[in-house]
Amino acid sequence: MPQCDLLIIMGTSLAVQPFASLVDHVSETTPRLLINREKCGQRAGGHLFMFGGGGLRFDDPKNYRDVAWLGSCDDGCLALAELLGWKDELVELVKNEHKRIDEMSAAENKHEEGKEELSQVKDDVETRDDGSRVSDEKLSEQCVETAVSSEEKKVDGDGGDGGDGGDDDGDDSDDGSKSEPVT
Repeated sequence: MPQCDLLIIMGTSLAVQPFASLVDHVSETTPRLLINREKCGQRAGGHLFMFGGGGLRFDDPKNYRDVAWLGSCDDGCLALAELLGWKDELVELVKNEHKRIDEMSAAENKHEEGKEELSQVKDDVETRDDGSRVSDEKLSEQCVETAVSSEEKKVDGDGGDGGDGGDDDGDDSDDGSKSEPVT
């Protein structure tokens, strides 16, 4: 990484190789910033210097490039962005990304609920009373109709009568006769 202009290390113990040794693979003039809850990456023992690495040197009197910012990564990044004049952009980016993630999560949850409902509907209506099989296409249509109907009831907030003021007894005619669903 000799072309690295600034090394930022965040949220790590720097205990696992090979990542832990990356701090020593930048040029001797590259500033190294640790944003972490605690100082880490400081190696003890002179033998490490022989192999080209001594880790981070926060407390070394000859330190000229290592800085530790102690706290959460979120707070550290916000502080760095503020120093660079990027705070408003970072806050807006985080807000938009959280909103996008929440929307994706809600859509995935709705999709999972739909899959569960489809499975339940499939179990309930896979075989008709007369023993004939219901096609997958028809089953999907019924599931969509059920989901749409459920959503309409939620939106209407009318207790489930579809908002038509009817008695919802299932008859479609004025003469009291019942109509059967067509499959």
